[in-house]
Amino acid sequence: LAVRKALAKWDPIGVYGPDSRCPEGEYDSYSDYLVSLLDHGAPKEEMIRYLKDVCTDHMCMPFDRRKASQILDDLISFWRTWKKQMKELGPDHILE
Repeated sequence: LAVRKALAKWDPIGVYGPDSRCPEGEYDSYSDYLVSLLDHGAPKEEMIRYLKDVCTDHMCMPFDRRKASQILDDLISFWRTWKKQMKELGPDHILE
């Protein structure tokens, strides 16, 4: 869900404005690869390249590097904290 929220905040095609009726998940098709990059500790620059390719090659939209960088800073910070918490809880922990 954190990745979904981050991609919605990035919103390169502008579907999540104040009066948006767009359903959640507009960018879900791009989240799997981004999760993989996060999970493998990929450098931020690699994630920026991925979002740039998504934006320019797939969506044919201009790329706002500053906005993507800010979104990724927040997401990377969240991911590191979350992974640390999951490791501390151990494999037998069940989240309810």
